[in-house]
Amino acid sequence: MKSVFTLIRRAITQSRTLVGLTLIVFSVVGVTLVVRFSAPGVPVVLATTFIPAGTTVTDDMITDGRVASTVSDSGPVRTDIVGRIAGADINKGDLVMVDDLEPTSMNRVEVSIPLGVVPPESLTRGSNIDLWAIDAEGILPPVEVAAHATVLSMSQSSFGGDTIATILVNAMDIDHVLSMMGTSRLLVATGDVVP
Repeated sequence: MKSVFTLIRRAITQSRTLVGLTLIVFSVVGVTLVVRFSAPGVPVVLATTFIPAGTTVTDDMITDGRVASTVSDSGPVRTDIVGRIAGADINKGDLVMVDDLEPTSMNRVEVSIPLGVVPPESLTRGSNIDLWAIDAEGILPPVEVAAHATVLSMSQSSFGGDTIATILVNAMDIDHVLSMMGTSRLLVATGDVVP
């Protein structure tokens, strides 16, 4: 008889210990979640270093942070940013917003084109340009071929001295760009320079 009561008492003691440990774990997790969600501000992503325009953002260039805001919506998360190309310079400590990044590769196409007129030296990597086709004879009016393209690189061609611009253009504009390359029109880049 004593052995049955002893076994029952041990089982109850062990179950109390297990229940007690489970309650402690739930308490710690609950307190952690309450503190995390009650922290003031909105979660954001911050630049940990200077990110020049045209640079692919890597995980070590950004960190999570919080800012005071009356807006309840949070900004982008790290996975929205890592692997994207900076469309403008982002200073160390600045918020990294989706508007600061180039559209995803599904919306942009990289193409190399010969420019008929040498662009100014200030048009460098990261510059935003508009691409125009002009008539070499000056008879036909200029035609805008692509708007808001981003310069990836500028180089001199070894065939005839043309400047070759490698740019990102909207996918909707790529057919227009390629069709103008096969005509007598000259392609000209105009636009904003990188500060």
